[in-house]
Amino acid sequence: MSKSAKRGDQKTQAHIRKQAVKAVVEKGQKPALVAEVFGVALNTVYKWVRMYKSSGSTALKSGKRGCAKGSGSSLTDAQCKEIQKLIIDKDPEQLKLPFALWTRKAVKELIHDQCSINMPIRTVGEYLGRWDFTPQKPIKKSYEQQPKAVQRWLDDEYPTIKKVASEEDAEIHWGDETGCTNAISHGRSYSPKGQTPTMVLSTKNKLKINMISSVSNQGKIFFDIHEGKINSAEFIEFMKKLIRCTDKKVYFIVDNLPQHHSKMVTNWLNENADLIKIFYLPSYSPELNPDEYLNCDLKRGLNAKRMPRNNKQLKDNTTQYMDELSLNSEKIKSFFQHPRVKYAS
Repeated sequence: MSKSAKRGDQKTQAHIRKQAVKAVVEKGQKPALVAEVFGVALNTVYKWVRMYKSSGSTALKSGKRGCAKGSGSSLTDAQCKEIQKLIIDKDPEQLKLPFALWTRKAVKELIHDQCSINMPIRTVGEYLGRWDFTPQKPIKKSYEQQPKAVQRWLDDEYPTIKKVASEEDAEIHWGDETGCTNAISHGRSYSPKGQTPTMVLSTKNKLKINMISSVSNQGKIFFDIHEGKINSAEFIEFMKKLIRCTDKKVYFIVDNLPQHHSKMVTNWLNENADLIKIFYLPSYSPELNPDEYLNCDLKRGLNAKRMPRNNKQLKDNTTQYMDELSLNSEKIKSFFQHPRVKYAS
């Protein structure tokens, strides 16, 4: 707005806007002439006319200075509705976007694909807030467990393991297997407030690799990646690697997967009893295992990367993330600070 239109109180400014719009809309005068007469920029006249045609004469009234909420938007109302509908009805993979969840980055690419607008990530967040979309955890099923067994583990079994490990100068490691896919569900996905998002995952073109890892409260991790299922033989190979890389006896704590109890594993453990001893967590108690928090961190890290299009890319992403993590002993130790596993720190 030019200096001429800025002079006077708000009532005067509103009168100028109304007269200028009337001259263009009702009298058919050219906007360039109206801009010259009223001492404003030509674009300002066009803006006033658009405001009038969109919301009537009330839009020309003076009010609070600055842009009204939603004014100056990059997206039209129709585009906003379409983007919201896509977020609610589809997941990113269905729209061929390289993301598993509706993060701000995913919404930014959606807007670019649908509207050819390269919107700043901060503006994307503002739109999501304006639409009343909030980041929420997708629905997950809870585990059933035996509270008495969990309490016995916390009060008696693990303290005994820790005491004996200290006496034998052994090193305690916590192990777990996890699957990494191109449809990772860890993290939060934007959706309308009060509507928990549900991920509908297709088996078509689904990629998957498996990882077995161990973590210690001294900040050490070890891992192996396999494209197939981790069976008893591969579990033994991982334990061989673990004892090769550790100069102390290993106390290895794992869950109750069948391959951990197999005859092959039991025989191997008996043959190597002076190097490694295995212990089992209570059933259905993954939250007691610090290695589960490593898995969650890995999947959040993978979720931030572009979605892989083949198993090699998925394996490369996983290996890169784990290699970088292995150099960050303080972060590894932080996995033991969650209230549910602080007992193992």
